[in-house]
Amino acid sequence: MDAVFFQSIALFSKASSESLAELSQVAKRHFYKKGTVILNTKEAMQTFVYVMDGWIKLFQDSAEGEEIIMDVLTKDHYCGEAFVFHANPNESYVAQAISDIEIFTIPIQTLKQVILADQKISLSFLESTLKKTARSSYGN
Repeated sequence: MDAVFFQSIALFSKASSESLAELSQVAKRHFYKKGTVILNTKEAMQTFVYVMDGWIKLFQDSAEGEEIIMDVLTKDHYCGEAFVFHANPNESYVAQAISDIEIFTIPIQTLKQVILADQKISLSFLESTLKKTARSSYGN
């Protein structure tokens, strides 16, 4: 994965060349088959996931053993950004492929360092996160 790839993604398009280079070094591309658990709750708190293709469900298990679906992600959606700002174990989830998927991951710690160092990417993340929250809150 290179800087040009990251610039093509709206979330990272305003990042400095230094930030893009750092992200390119740590990002990992993954392919998973339908039904594969890709992150457990501990890994979810440490990993930013961007969906390049396919569908992922994020869920928690209730005290009664029921599966509570928190979100379904499709192409160009992402998760894990909340853990950049706070790591609340109660908000963690399991991520599972509900189709064959292609994703890339970035360690939360690295993403946090990039966001702290690069004002433009910080603003992109803030704007995108606010839009994502508004869509979830209002069902849009």
